[in-house]
Amino acid sequence: MGTEPESLPPPGAEGYGRYSFLENNQFCRQSRASAYELRDYLITALDHSYIARPAWEASDKLARRVIQVINGYIRAMQRLRDNQDSQES
Repeated sequence: MGTEPESLPPPGAEGYGRYSFLENNQFCRQSRASAYELRDYLITALDHSYIARPAWEASDKLARRVIQVINGYIRAMQRLRDNQDSQES
């Protein structure tokens, strides 16, 4: 599975310290892409019998939750930015 599990936190953590909405959003999208890539690796691991189905189900469920949380964060930050833009106008 390579280093995909380890690649999730760094982009998100790096994005947290960014002052620009666009930079933060880019790091979040990279983290989300890593989570999708991890799901692909999990499917491959299941197909090759490297992991048992219960382990795959639990891991895939967690990966889907991570993606859901990242998507929610991106939406929340977009709404915040939109509200700030509308107040400045």
